[in-house]
Parts: sequence; C-alpha cells; structure tokens
Amino acid sequence: MVLGQISAVIFDLDGTLINSLDGLVASVNAVLRRQGFPEHPKERIKTFIGNGLFALMQRALPPETAEESIDSCCLEFKKVYAELGLVGCRPYAGVDNLLRHLQRSETPFAVLSNKPHEFTGQYVKKFFPETCFSCIYGLRPGFRRKPHPDSALEIAEIMNCKPDLIAFVGDSEVDIQTGKNANMQTIAVSWGYQPLDRLEANRPDYLIHQPKDLLDYVFAAL
Repeated sequence: MVLGQISAVIFDLDGTLINSLDGLVASVNAVLRRQGFPEHPKERIKTFIGNGLFALMQRALPPETAEESIDSCCLEFKKVYAELGLVGCRPYAGVDNLLRHLQRSETPFAVLSNKPHEFTGQYVKKFFPETCFSCIYGLRPGFRRKPHPDSALEIAEIMNCKPDLIAFVGDSEVDIQTGKNANMQTIAVSWGYQPLDRLEANRPDYLIHQPKDLLDYVFAAL
C-alpha cells in the first residue's frame, strides 16, 4: 500500500503508547516462581509479548506444559498483574504531546490491544485521563485477537472512517499484520519491544523512531 491521506489512527498500547515492560516482567516471573518454574530475563520476556495473555504465558512456560496449566497460570497472572502491573509503567516521551495535537486537530484515534480488555481500559484511563479516545479495546471475551482484523474494522465503523484512511500504529509484527489484514496503512514504531529487523521483515508502510514523526506525517497528509 502506498501511504496516503490519514483521517484516523488506531494505536497499540504496550510498547507503543506506554512502556509497561517492567510490570509485565515482574508479573510473569512471579507466576513462574510460584509454580516452581525458572524465571526469564527481561530481554527474553520482551520477545514473548504481542499475541495476548495466553501466548505470553505459553511462551514463558516449559514447552510441554498442558493447556489447562497454561489457563491456570493466566488466571494467576491476572491476579498478580493487578498488584505489580504498574511497576515502572509510564507513557513514552512525546506520546502525550502527540495525542494532544491529534485531539486538537479533531483527528479521531483509538486503542486496540491484545492486553485483557479490563487492563487496557484501566491503563489508558490512568495515563491519559484527559484524552478523548474514540474507542478503547483490549482483548474482549468472545472476540479474536490481533492480527485478526475484526476489532480494527469495528473501530473503523465507530470512527465512521474508511479503513484505507486509517493508520494502524504499533511496535510488533502483530500490529503490522493487523493493519494489513484490515486494509489500513501500517506504521511501525521502533521504540517498543520488538527489534528493528523483525519490524522491517514484516514490511510496514512506514517506520518511525519517535512519536513526533507520526505527528508530522499525519498533519502533512491532512
């Protein structure tokens, strides 16, 4: 897809708008420790993130772990994350300014994350309390997770915007594929959890290195 006019933006959350890595690492390792499994270093856990909670715990646990045990660890993770998730969590530098400018320009924007829905709403409201998002979706029960385009297309309808005029912005191959599957413009951010070579291998339409780069592009396209 050739980059063109952008009328709206859908953001991933973790690794895109907020740096929540420390809390995720602390929570994963707390679950592993309680279950008697070896813990992982931060840089390894970073590679587990992006496909939702079940995939996160499945990757953290030994390969032979039964699905029932993974489900149990997911439930335990939610309890632990409610206590530890905010450890070190903060918006990336420049994100607040980016969202303020989008809001002032009346460019609609939303969040779509594979993080459990209840945590997604909680974190967005905590760190961006005065920001008017058109929609805030995490992974909702009964809905397919990214990279399935269902929720992205639902958000497009809510924003009353054609998919090809929406920029899907995220830090992982999952976000790039979600945007492509929804026929949206894909913009990868290099400041998140995934290495640059993995982002480039998934061929986003555009790659940015700081939040203001997106701001420059959106206003240039208006």
